[in-house]
Amino acid sequence: MNKTKAKDFFLRAILFIGILASEFLVCFLDAFIDGRDISQIVSFSKHWYAMVFHWVVTLIIWGTGIAIVYH
Repeated sequence: MNKTKAKDFFLRAILFIGILASEFLVCFLDAFIDGRDISQIVSFSKHWYAMVFHWVVTLIIWGTGIAIVYH
């Protein structure tokens, strides 16, 4: 494996980890919108609009990340 391929593979792996880690940011924003404590971050939202916000932002982030990685 040449250095360029290894470097490209490593950068894509770091980008994938960053995309998956952004889910924590989405969970914090979801809790803020829903009015929950940070300790309740893993529980489901009380309001439908917080769930819609969560999934819309998650799909945008993941779709953009996949488009960047595979482009």
